[in-house]
Amino acid sequence: MIIKTGERRKPIDLIKSNKHVIILISIILLSIFVSGCQSSNYKSNHSYASNEEEQSTEVAQISKSEEQQSTEVTHISKSEELKWSWCIKPQYSDLFFLDNDLIAVKGSNEKYVIVNTSGEIVIPFEYLSVSSFEDGLAAVYTDENTFFIDKKGENIFDKVFDDAGSFSAGLAPVKKDGLWGFIDKSGNIVIKNQFDQVRCFAEGFAAVEKNNEWGVIDKSGNLIIDIQYDSINDFHEEIIGVEKEENGDLLISLENLLQTSSLMR
Repeated sequence: MIIKTGERRKPIDLIKSNKHVIILISIILLSIFVSGCQSSNYKSNHSYASNEEEQSTEVAQISKSEEQQSTEVTHISKSEELKWSWCIKPQYSDLFFLDNDLIAVKGSNEKYVIVNTSGEIVIPFEYLSVSSFEDGLAAVYTDENTFFIDKKGENIFDKVFDDAGSFSAGLAPVKKDGLWGFIDKSGNIVIKNQFDQVRCFAEGFAAVEKNNEWGVIDKSGNLIIDIQYDSINDFHEEIIGVEKEENGDLLISLENLLQTSSLMR
C-alpha cells in the first residue's frame, strides 16, 4: 500500500502497520532467547567437559603418584637386600637351631659345638649329636654316654644314660641297661625302664613297645591301650590309629584315648 505525503492514514492501516511491528519485535525477542539458551547450553557442556578433563587429569596424577611410590618401595627393598650380611659364614658341614638363639654347628672333626646367632661359641664341649632344647634342657650324645645339659652346658642331673630323647610335657625318655623309661625335669625316674622302644609324650600319652608289640601309656605309666598291636600311628586330638595283622588281613581301628582312659580309672 502506498501512502502519499500529506494524506492521513486510516485507523485500519495503523492497526495493520502496528501488527507488523509487533510480529517483527516478537521474532527478534525469540531469536535473542534461543541464542541465549544455546549459549547457556554450550557453557554448561563446556564446563562439564572441563570437569571431566580435570577429573581425568587428577586420576592420571594419582596413578602416576602410586606408580612412583611402588617404584620407591621396590627400590627400598633392593637397597635393603644389598645390606644383608652373613650371621654365620659358610664354614660348617651341618647346623641347626636348638632354640631361638642357640645353634648346633658341625666342624671338620664331625662333632658339634653350640654357638649363638652371631657365630660365637657359647658351649665349647664337643658332642656327637645334640637334641633341641625343650623346657630349657637338651640331651647330648658323646662317644661314651648320653646326658642332659642346660643352656650353660652343665650336666644338670649329674647322671648319664645309654640313650635319651627330648623332654615333652615335662617327661623325657631315657634308656638304661637296654630298656627305656621316663624321667621328670628333676632327673627322677617316674616310669621305670621296662620297654624295648618308646616315643615321646604327646597330648598326655606315649606309645611303648615290648616284644615287637605296641601299646599306649599315660603320664603315670598306666596302660591305656594294651600292648598287642603291630604298629601305632601318631596321636591327633586324642585319637590314635592302631594296626594289627590277623589271618593275613591288616585291621586298622581308631580308639578314643580319653574315653578309654576314663573307663580304666
